[in-house]
Amino acid sequence: MSGLTLEERVESLERSNRRLKLWVLVVLAVVGGLVCIAATQPVANVVRAQRFELVDAKGKVRIQLGIGGKDGQAPGAGLFDEKGQLRAALAVGADGSPFLSLYDEKGNGRAGLSAVPEGTGLTLYDEKGKGRAGLSLVANGNPLLGLYDEKGKVRAGVTLLADGAPRLDLLDEKGTGRAGLSLHPDGAPSLDLLDEKGTGRATLGVTELKTMATGAVERVPEASLVLFDEAGKVLWRAPTSAPASAWALPMPQSWPVLPLGPGGSSYAGVGGGHWVKEKIDGGKYILLEDGSLWEISSLDRIDTALWLPTESVVVLDNPTGLFPYKLVNTDTKEVVEAKCVGRR
Repeated sequence: MSGLTLEERVESLERSNRRLKLWVLVVLAVVGGLVCIAATQPVANVVRAQRFELVDAKGKVRIQLGIGGKDGQAPGAGLFDEKGQLRAALAVGADGSPFLSLYDEKGNGRAGLSAVPEGTGLTLYDEKGKGRAGLSLVANGNPLLGLYDEKGKVRAGVTLLADGAPRLDLLDEKGTGRAGLSLHPDGAPSLDLLDEKGTGRATLGVTELKTMATGAVERVPEASLVLFDEAGKVLWRAPTSAPASAWALPMPQSWPVLPLGPGGSSYAGVGGGHWVKEKIDGGKYILLEDGSLWEISSLDRIDTALWLPTESVVVLDNPTGLFPYKLVNTDTKEVVEAKCVGRR
């Protein structure tokens, strides 16, 4: 080609360029056709398997994806440390409920998070794999925090009741509630103490008492203490529903009386038709509707402490007793010894 003139070399170069452009156009047409064909085809799965493993630079499995479960319907993912120990696992159960588990360096489960139809929960485990604390949100939306001993028995629980009031419960090693601290919906506090059978035996603070005979319900105030027997019957309570002045001043100053005679033995209204007008000093005194004031035997004040205004009373002579009269509460079926100490 060195003997060619300049015009001949230019013409040869132009012919080469024309051939190159032709090949470029052919290649572009082929590639463009392939792109158009690929664009019209659906995307296909590149890889399908029941388990995948991702390894680090040393060939150690660090992530594992797979399908497990009894029926092979539970997808899950496991994350491993550099020693090959499982440290975290995420799975979805056959019912669609998700689970997240965290493990320590020995492979012991230390935390679990789940969302099941019954509610959402977080559980913390000790090094032996025993659940020691649990936080859950049950299906009705109420939260619950439980603390467990090394045997797995719940020993303390904090929750919100259905009415939104908070409550703290303490339980013995058998799982029986022994103490409960709560706030009522109006914010009033209450402390309950229970025996080994879970029966309430004492309440400090606000509570409601029901009279079995009449069904009347009385709400006692915050500054109250009520003791119960094994059957739930009130043994003793303080204060009663009497006015505050009745508690603050001595009896002669608060309730001046007129003597009826030596020993208070004279009373003309023996018989029925009477009713309780007022209870004084925790049941130590009972004032009837006719103004007669009665001092109750110390052995019987445990009963009169619960007597309520308007309850019917029959007055009977008691010639053989330490007190000259008996007061019969026909609503509660209780009989107490008493003496009339005056009128108000």
